[in-house]
Amino acid sequence: MTLVAIKSCGLGGTFTAVSKISPSVWKRISKNSSVNILISFKESDLESIRGSITSQSFATRTQRIQALYNSLKTHADSTQAQVLKALEGSKARKNSIQINQLWITNQISVNGADLTLLQELDKFSEISTIEKEQIIPSVQPAELEVVPKDQIQEGEQWGVEAIEAPEVWQSGIRGAGAVIAIVATGVRGTHEALRDGYRQQNGWYDPIVKTDSPNDDIGVGTHLAGVIAGRVNGIGVAPEAKWIACKGCGTFTCSTSDLLACGQWALCPTDSRGSDARCDLAPSAVTNAWGAQSDFYEEVLKTLEVAGIASLFAPGGSGPACGTIGSPGDSVRSITVTSVAVDNKVAGNAGAGPTEAGNIKPDLSAPGVKILSAYHTSDNDYASLTGTSMAVPHVSGVIALLRSKQPEASLEKIKEALFKGAQPTVPTGQNCGGIDESIYPNNHAGHGVVNARASAALLS
Repeated sequence: MTLVAIKSCGLGGTFTAVSKISPSVWKRISKNSSVNILISFKESDLESIRGSITSQSFATRTQRIQALYNSLKTHADSTQAQVLKALEGSKARKNSIQINQLWITNQISVNGADLTLLQELDKFSEISTIEKEQIIPSVQPAELEVVPKDQIQEGEQWGVEAIEAPEVWQSGIRGAGAVIAIVATGVRGTHEALRDGYRQQNGWYDPIVKTDSPNDDIGVGTHLAGVIAGRVNGIGVAPEAKWIACKGCGTFTCSTSDLLACGQWALCPTDSRGSDARCDLAPSAVTNAWGAQSDFYEEVLKTLEVAGIASLFAPGGSGPACGTIGSPGDSVRSITVTSVAVDNKVAGNAGAGPTEAGNIKPDLSAPGVKILSAYHTSDNDYASLTGTSMAVPHVSGVIALLRSKQPEASLEKIKEALFKGAQPTVPTGQNCGGIDESIYPNNHAGHGVVNARASAALLS
């Protein structure tokens, strides 16, 4: 509860009241006509729901995810019923507001809430808090070089070769049947390396402006998609895998509401309008290229883990000092991937562990320096990017290969194969958390560099 004084704003006076609404919301509405908010509820039994699903046996992963969705959606519908009714009534009066039920966290995001609506919401006893959405910067590569198509080397790119993906292809495993989701800046779906790998059915969602087809204004998401499943110029780790994407970040920023919506979409993908949720179309993994300064995403990570969907993040570029892992890469539920260069040394700016909770992070290393992949500026443009986020899709691609080999493998088995198959890095002299780099896992390189060949051999 917050004690707030509201001054004028067209109401002709000042009043003080105990409010569920955070001071940042009141501050925003005192200067602007509207504010984007996130509503949370007192009755939020998410842990119990996840525990119930975990304790049950299901014949398939799809059945597990469907049961999880049904329970979460029913709980949210029941908890939020009266508030949703009021919001719909407000929308009927003022069509400019946007409402999105986040059943995955039992929250509601509202874009364009005005003072009148805030005062109405503040009266609902079932609401616990009303917070202003957070805005965080989108990932920007440390280095970027556009590479003319006639200058692209023949054969597989160095990162693909370094993790020995071609050795797995020789056994006929190239990612067929696997689906990887990307939550970043979008994807240029018409790119020559990507268009044949796009799964069109419930394969795109843009919570920001509800565009109909994949697009990318910045290029990071397009680059990630190419490393995961690119089909030309040797850029893809799993060239027969399918990709889907949610545009959690616009031009240079991401909002917490949009990122939560993307996490929800990944569990049971909808069409581009947010309808027709299909749990049978859930991906094997979610590749993320964003970071925050809070744990707002933790409930999503917990739910995706119960669903058997891997969540991959970079450690951020605030290293090499110890204890610089960013969030959500600091979560035990994230597969956190740091970057190595061609010399097999961890990149100098990569975030290092341990986390504030004392856990070892990152989990794995992968190529992330001068990585060539698809770019967003045209259907046949390519770029070399450097950054910790460029390492993440290499591991996502390996997960696609493992899923292709064993479609019903549990997330636990996939992680075990990834970690046990990882190879040593070249030490750089770090000793974070009292763990030398010669000991694995460590707080600099995790379990080591991901290796597709070794991990596939371990997945029996």
